[in-house]
Amino acid sequence: MNPLLCVRDIHLSFGGVRALNGISFDIQPGEIFSIIGPNGAGKTTIFNCLSCLYRPDSGSIRLEGKELVGRPPKDLAALKIARTFQNLGLFEQLSVMENVLLGRHHLMATSTLGNALRLGSTRREEAEHRARAEEILGLFDLRKLAGTAIGVLPYGVRKLVEIARGLAMEPKLLLLDEPVAGMNHEETAGITEAILRVRDRYGTGMALVEHDMRMVMAISDRVMAIDFGQHLATGKPAEVQNDPRVIEAYLGRAA
Repeated sequence: MNPLLCVRDIHLSFGGVRALNGISFDIQPGEIFSIIGPNGAGKTTIFNCLSCLYRPDSGSIRLEGKELVGRPPKDLAALKIARTFQNLGLFEQLSVMENVLLGRHHLMATSTLGNALRLGSTRREEAEHRARAEEILGLFDLRKLAGTAIGVLPYGVRKLVEIARGLAMEPKLLLLDEPVAGMNHEETAGITEAILRVRDRYGTGMALVEHDMRMVMAISDRVMAIDFGQHLATGKPAEVQNDPRVIEAYLGRAA
C-alpha cells in the first residue's frame, strides 16, 4: 500500500536554532499516527510544516505524491488536508450547524449571483451540503445542538464541533493538535470515541499531537517520538513506550 503522507528528511532552523533535524515518517491511509515528545520537542513545528505554515529548509512532504513544500496555506483545503488547533478557531456567535457548514465552503460550486437569487441549483446544493453536515453531526452526537450558538457550549463540546468542522472539509488527512488538552476523563473519552468513529466510518488518515499518553497509547496505530527536533523511535505504541531513548527523554537518564 502506498503511503498517504510521505515526509522525508525535513530540516528547519529558526535564527540558528535547529527545530527539526532530519525528520522522516509515513502515514498510511486510514491510520492514526501520533507524534509525541516533551515540551519543545518539535511536535507543533512538524504540524506547521504539514499545514504549509512553515517551509522546511530542506526535505520533502508529499501527500499522495503531491509536494506540499512551498505551497501556501490557502491550498490546504484543496489538497484535502484539514487541521484542528489547541486554541479553538470556531465562530462563537454562529450555531453548531453554521460552523460545520463553513468547513464545506470550498466544496460549494454555486456563484454569488446564484446565492443572491436563490436559484434552484443553489437550493439543491445547499440542501446537499446541509445533509452532509447533519450526517457528520450525527456521527458526533451533536444533532440536537445543531441550532445552538457555539458561545454557550462547554469546552469539550466545542472541541467535538471543531473536529466535525474539519471532517466536513472531506479531508484525506486530518491533523489533530492536542484534541483533549484541558479535558477531564469523561470529555477525553468522548473525543477518543469520536476520533475512532471518524476513522472507522470514513477511513480518514489522522496525525495526532497529544500530551495525554494514556489516550495516545489507546488510540494510535503507530507512534513517533521526537526530542529536540530529533527522531527517537517509531513503532507500535507499546514498542515506543518501552524504548529506552523515549523513557530517557521523558524521565531523564536516571530512570
